Amino acid sequence: MKRLASMISGILAITVALTLVSLCFAVYSDLQVSVVSVDGNVVTLAVHNPTSEVQSARILVGVQLHTGMSQILTSGGVQVAPDDTVEVQIQASGEISGILDEPGPIPF
Repeated sequence: MKRLASMISGILAITVALTLVSLCFAVYSDLQVSVVSVDGNVVTLAVHNPTSEVQSARILVGVQLHTGMSQILTSGGVQVAPDDTVEVQIQASGEISGILDEPGPIPF
């Protein structure tokens, strides 16, 4: 009986944690991020806010380096005004040969 109660408690804790995480990311899903260009070791991203409120986030993108290694790049904090687009540049440790994952916002 104690084991069953412990399992139920664990499942509830995981459910609550996942709900909280999804709520945190829900706000940032409104930001739209796309790759503008890749030049050497710098990727330029466009971050658009289609909402009517200022949104803040960091931007995350996975890149493939010319050496074959992969790297996850994260911008500093970005603030985007309502119905506005800003460009963000992130520098990798080496020449970028491709984008591995679609860029996206993460909590700031």
